[in-house]
Amino acid sequence: MVSTGEVLLRARFDDLEQMCADVRAWDLDFQPLAKPDGSGPVADLLQMRVGEIDFNYTRFRAPIDQSGQAPENRYTFTILSPIMGRLWWRGQDVSPLDVLVFGEGSEFNSTSAADFEAYLISITEHYVQTVAAREELALPSRQRRPEVFRPGRAVLAEAQKVLAGFALGGSRDVADTRLADVTDRLILAWLTQAGLRPFPAGLTRRNRAVSRALDLIYADRN
Repeated sequence: MVSTGEVLLRARFDDLEQMCADVRAWDLDFQPLAKPDGSGPVADLLQMRVGEIDFNYTRFRAPIDQSGQAPENRYTFTILSPIMGRLWWRGQDVSPLDVLVFGEGSEFNSTSAADFEAYLISITEHYVQTVAAREELALPSRQRRPEVFRPGRAVLAEAQKVLAGFALGGSRDVADTRLADVTDRLILAWLTQAGLRPFPAGLTRRNRAVSRALDLIYADRN
């Protein structure tokens, strides 16, 4: 089944100042840190709804200080594009190997570099509970669920591939079921890491080895 998602918003901005002014209507506050490099659009935005899943694609071609509030009554998973470098997010240094999670209605703050590209999946607590029950996984308390987690590399690569297809407008080989499958696998990786803390930047050799071992464990699980 080819994607039948409902497009809620598709926007392209050629003027950075105009884009920053327009997004204030969405309770976001974007401040440009420098002028865009090169020519062409400075931003592309896409919002879709596919069943119970809200999907968002964001591409900025200028460094921006971003702040605002995540959707109410939903968890929002942010999957960074492989092209991204490191990102300063809610007081943490993160990379494209990490998945970022906004809690229900939580505030966010991040500083992006000259090329920012990310895919966002928003789901309800009921959706999370349904996935956990189907997989017979004990549901961790909300306080134990991490804001940053690192899924297996195969899970992350598949998520980036499928979400990139939706960002292109729902390519013919991207089915609704694949989006749901990617979402469910990310949720399971998130819940199984409840209570764990990510290693900070600048890992020691020993901690890098431990981090790599965890990657392999979660890849096997998924």
